[in-house]
Amino acid sequence: MEALDWLLDSDPATRWRVLRDLTGAPPEEVQAERARVATHGWGARLLALQDEEGQWDGGAYFGENVDGVVGRLLRGQLADGGWNCEAERGSVRSSFGTTINVLEGLLEYEHAAGGSPDSAVARQRGEEYLLENTHPGRIHFALEDGDGRPSRWNTLRALRVLQWFEGQ
Repeated sequence: MEALDWLLDSDPATRWRVLRDLTGAPPEEVQAERARVATHGWGARLLALQDEEGQWDGGAYFGENVDGVVGRLLRGQLADGGWNCEAERGSVRSSFGTTINVLEGLLEYEHAAGGSPDSAVARQRGEEYLLENTHPGRIHFALEDGDGRPSRWNTLRALRVLQWFEGQ
């Protein structure tokens, strides 16, 4: 079976994205499939588990002790202030994607459990890493106007994503 056929032969939660992103299906077909997510398959099963207030198990935080997970995240922060899922394999440079995921987790930890002084310091260092747009090393020419200045490259990328989104 071809990969695209395999993806289309799946749950509506997957199928609507395949139609939107990979097949060029008309918007009305994509929207119809997306609407099925709430009534068929995984989406319907998930929604059936909601309580009367629209939450699951009393909220997004399930009351589990996550101190061990938070400790591992704090120990995994790299020298530049961010995180990289490839650090265990020797990477010493942070990744924007991994750093954003960790920061979202630390922020949720603070909201749900109050956080800790160490998690707040780590989160601040991670946020500062994301705000930096230059990194040490050899550069052939300056691409941006420097730290703290708007990034034309990131602005271009963001506008392209928004244009793509509007076209969907």
